[in-house]
Amino acid sequence: MGKRKLQIPNNAIPKQRVNPMDRPEYSEADIQALRAVARGTATADQQIRMFDYMVNHICDTYGQHWRVDPHMTNLCLGQALPGQHMIFMLKHAPVTTDTAATSIRAMEKRNETP
Repeated sequence: MGKRKLQIPNNAIPKQRVNPMDRPEYSEADIQALRAVARGTATADQQIRMFDYMVNHICDTYGQHWRVDPHMTNLCLGQALPGQHMIFMLKHAPVTTDTAATSIRAMEKRNETP
């Protein structure tokens, strides 16, 4: 199975929220993807959709974080931090084990009966 690339259509770029306390816009597909990930039954497309939604909508990782009110700026920066950590781990964190081997071991361990 080849690597899947995250593709974001231009109309999927979120509008910047004025107040970082406002909930991000979402669709029913976003909610269904979140619930499927939480249950452990998500398809590959739902997993990709959920990761994209977390990074770009919930965390607003690539958004403009400066606000006139310094408290709101700090809130926006704190909101973006988990997304920045996820992107670092995804793209730059060093690993010593092959990803496929790690996934196979985790699946085998999960399927073991006590």
